[in-house]
Amino acid sequence: FKQKTAYEKSMEKYGSDKPDLRYSLEINDITDIAKKTEFSVFREQEFTGALVSEDDFTRKEIDELTEFVKSVGALGLGYMKFSPEAVSGPLSKYLPKETAQTAKGTLFAMSGKKKRTLEYLGMLRRKIATMKKYDAKDEFNFVWVVEFPLFEFDEKENRYVACHHMFTMPKKEHLATMSADPLSARGDLYDLVCNGIELASGSIRIHDPKIQKEIMKIVGMTEEELQSRFGFLLDAFKYGAPPHGGIAPGIDRLVSLMLKRDNIRDVIAFPKTLNGIGLMEDSPDYVTKRQLDELHLKVEKENEN
Repeated sequence: FKQKTAYEKSMEKYGSDKPDLRYSLEINDITDIAKKTEFSVFREQEFTGALVSEDDFTRKEIDELTEFVKSVGALGLGYMKFSPEAVSGPLSKYLPKETAQTAKGTLFAMSGKKKRTLEYLGMLRRKIATMKKYDAKDEFNFVWVVEFPLFEFDEKENRYVACHHMFTMPKKEHLATMSADPLSARGDLYDLVCNGIELASGSIRIHDPKIQKEIMKIVGMTEEELQSRFGFLLDAFKYGAPPHGGIAPGIDRLVSLMLKRDNIRDVIAFPKTLNGIGLMEDSPDYVTKRQLDELHLKVEKENEN
């Protein structure tokens, strides 16, 4: 599988780190154009992105897409229809026709914080693809997604947190600048994606105690905390842990993709029900008081009042 894309590029073009490349329908950054319009929603937001389809959409389809984006958390959806003869739709009063960069079709736009808006546009992209059957192509389009960020900033906790976990090896070129600029640091991670489904995920792990301690301190751990919680790991690294890594493929996901099954449970030998019940092993089930006592557990009934 030779096709490869960086995480940041995947998010900016497709609004997802699991892009379906059977169809184009890429996200266009129209922030600069939007901020020059008289539409206050555009002017006041950090980012405005657009999806442009060469297809026409009925009013019913547009209403369905609008309700969909609202159901996933977006505030709304703007659109503009255009053809060589005319331009129509709410956004036609604000955006120039050239924004679409194509002669005929429909433009959908959303504004807000960049990261979240890209995610909403990615969801909308998949919804449109299903509605217009862009994803009905009978092909397997594989892509490696790489260069995932190591950290993100948690505004509630007011600190950096690991995007995946604290044990991923940073890219060599980011080791020297990682502490000074955590948000620019990238990890040695790799996901294999096919038709919008993650089939495998892996990474190279840290084997150097100095690098491990540096990452732990970036996420806010004190020397005392990292020694009390992970001292065993840091001590083990001192004895010469070799470079190591791996990847975990989801064979059931691959089989469901090959068989064109929407529900992964269709290809699992003994799947659990939607309620998490294992019918073959009759699990979960009641346990005896002796079993609870062995684990120092106590069951208390809820107060019905």
